[in-house]
Amino acid sequence: MIPVLWREFIEQFILLADEEIDELGIVSLAGKYEIPVMKRTARIRRKVALLTCGILDRQKNIQVEQPVITTVAKKIEIPSILVKQFTSPKNKKKLSETEELFAWIQNGWILQEVRFQKDEKTVLSEYFRMGPVLYQYVIGEKEEKEKREQYSLNEWIRLCEKSSNKSTLYDLSPARKKVLVTMESTMQTLKNECLQALNQTNESLPPKLRAKNSANTSSVNVAYSTWKFSKQLTFLHFMLAVYQKALSVDHFDWKEIGASYYQTIGGSKQFDPYKKDFLELLEYILQTPLQVVGLISLGTITPIFFSGELEGKSIHYSHGTVHASTDIAVYDMSFQTTAQNIWLVENRGVLTRMAYETEFLQQTSSFVLCVDGQVRNGHRELITQLVQNSPNLNHVMIWTDCDESGYTIAKELYRLTNSKPITLILPTFQTVNKWGDYEQIFSDMIQTSKREQEEHMGGPEQWLTWINH
Repeated sequence: MIPVLWREFIEQFILLADEEIDELGIVSLAGKYEIPVMKRTARIRRKVALLTCGILDRQKNIQVEQPVITTVAKKIEIPSILVKQFTSPKNKKKLSETEELFAWIQNGWILQEVRFQKDEKTVLSEYFRMGPVLYQYVIGEKEEKEKREQYSLNEWIRLCEKSSNKSTLYDLSPARKKVLVTMESTMQTLKNECLQALNQTNESLPPKLRAKNSANTSSVNVAYSTWKFSKQLTFLHFMLAVYQKALSVDHFDWKEIGASYYQTIGGSKQFDPYKKDFLELLEYILQTPLQVVGLISLGTITPIFFSGELEGKSIHYSHGTVHASTDIAVYDMSFQTTAQNIWLVENRGVLTRMAYETEFLQQTSSFVLCVDGQVRNGHRELITQLVQNSPNLNHVMIWTDCDESGYTIAKELYRLTNSKPITLILPTFQTVNKWGDYEQIFSDMIQTSKREQEEHMGGPEQWLTWINH
């Protein structure tokens, strides 16, 4: 008779419908069992498989469900190659016959499954699969990992609560106070969702992040959902660290964030591996650059290139050349334009070409803004301001490359400006006014060829036809 451990495991994970262990046919020899598997129905009784399993000692002759198996399995140093290859009892692998392989079978780490054709002799398939000892080891590792994750999240929650008890926003500037209130609210929401997830084992940890006042899907946010738990958790600590630093000092450097938060040797480097990702995600959540809360010395100021008339609180730009502002300036003051037509283009080459045609821009009352290959927060804020603050604006032109990136940019620009009449420009110089039409034509075109704006930029005569479309 085979051990209960093997019986329970085979019945739960190996046997198919109408299959059973042939008790009378079990053979024990050379430290292993050969276990025949029979298929039994009202009309059929035939041998369909032969399992080769290790003879386990009495210490392991226990029920699969009992947690003590985890302890037993952990006493054995299971080769990492097996842990990596066999992640589930459903995994089937081809392995070379070696003495090492025999030891793996004997220890209950793996089993051999040979399936037969209807003649009960001809081999149909031959695989190696996870055994019960390896299975319980994997389950034990998973449970310990979940416990570590739960402990780590509880520790972050504790630090959040400790920080909120000490926080005060009274002496801060209105702009910084507004951002920190948003950050505090975001962390409170995350903390509540973490607590809920910790009480519900089917919930993912940590919960998904959401941007302030944003219903659209962001590539940055999608990327977060693919991060490993350790990276997600480190981001939660990063957000709390920035919050604490912004409360205590007017200005701070990147290295100060980790150093002040961890207060240990090497603390200043804790967030370095994820610097770009963390900055992008936190700015996405807050919808503002972190310089607003005092973060400096990053070299991450986003330039914003444009041509045409633009006016802010204490600055005025005129026609005649390519101008540049920054995301910090955009968040620091409110901008508007006297233009009737706004051109939103993907590439600098197009901006430079159109800026050269000063007479065209003046006569058509046009303003050209370049997103430089990616719609960043500074671009979003400026476009939103122009749409809301410019009384003469009555037409938006969107012009991007014919590729996946161009499609993503066009979709985001359309979302930001769809309260105004819009013309979407296709690479063939064709124009449409509805997103659905653009999406269909663009999808068909991208299957055959991808094109850049610069391939066919046209000139003032062509541009005028688009305005009049």
